[in-house]
Amino acid sequence: AGQLYAGGWGLVATNPSSGDLYRYLGTPDNWQYIGSAGASFAVTHDSVYGLTPSKDAVYRYNGSGTSWTRIGGPAGQLYAGGWGLVATNPSSGDLYRYLGTPDNWQHIGSAGASFAVTDDTVYGLTPGKDAVYRYDGSGSSWTKVGGPAGQLYAGGWGRGLVATQPGSGDLKSYLGTPDTWKVIGIAGASFAVGTDTVYRLTPASDAVHRYNGSGISWSKVGDAAHSLVAGDI
Repeated sequence: AGQLYAGGWGLVATNPSSGDLYRYLGTPDNWQYIGSAGASFAVTHDSVYGLTPSKDAVYRYNGSGTSWTRIGGPAGQLYAGGWGLVATNPSSGDLYRYLGTPDNWQHIGSAGASFAVTDDTVYGLTPGKDAVYRYDGSGSSWTKVGGPAGQLYAGGWGRGLVATQPGSGDLKSYLGTPDTWKVIGIAGASFAVGTDTVYRLTPASDAVHRYNGSGISWSKVGDAAHSLVAGDI
């Protein structure tokens, strides 16, 4: 596979040669071809969304065969989670939320270094990576919930959001109220948030670790890996 994308709807993967998209059907070597190549994809609880190779349109998979529906125009990046789908404007970087019908998007915020979608909202890292903000749920109102961060990761565990510290790379978990975070682990090459815990790929990518749920205790659960994805398994 070229790239894996996971979410509540399931797991999809791209063919490393063609870029075509396949959906995993639940048993070994049982995959369904569902679409052609895209610039990127994003999985929500109800479907998979794709950005065309030239990034000039966003499509939603209709659920059967290779049928997709165009739902939006040009986008820079897609972000998805239980709360839904958001996309950045390719020129301004502004953030838009998909409202469920073709070409129906709501402007919810300005540009950010990155975003992460949880089950209940979307979080953004400022362009200078000096603060983390949480979308309040209406208009373009956001609340600052944390200081500097390197990277955001979202999922179903805990309050849904973890972030790396920009200097050390240590991982911290958001506890649900502004400026309340707890360090839960040391630096890694990448992280993935599941419904039950957080997973870490070591800096050398030679082992996968699982957070034990308290303090900074982790257990090795796998050997070398290229990347991690997590979802509702």
